[in-house]
Amino acid sequence: MSLDSYNQPTPFTKTFSSFNNTFGVVTSPVTLNANNTLGQNSVDGYIVNNGKGRLTYQISNDGSSFDDSINLEPSTGHNLTGISIDSIKITWVVDTGYEVVLW
Repeated sequence: MSLDSYNQPTPFTKTFSSFNNTFGVVTSPVTLNANNTLGQNSVDGYIVNNGKGRLTYQISNDGSSFDDSINLEPSTGHNLTGISIDSIKITWVVDTGYEVVLW
């Protein structure tokens, strides 16, 4: 999947990024707190499932309560533009990999 299909941060934009190419039962779930890095909630970014298995993710705008799980099939991604994100919780379904970039 080409990242060209997603918005990209402009140069010198503070970003939060995380990836794991061997995401499985041992490392799941993982909660990624973008607010700690950015100093505020993210309002733009993307999540990509770059593996062969499925995963789910949940978004929190306050760092404690999370929305319903969203399925992310292999080799697909979601644009997170316009969503206030403090944290993302990613849960393993089948061994896979992911990339998250927020700004």
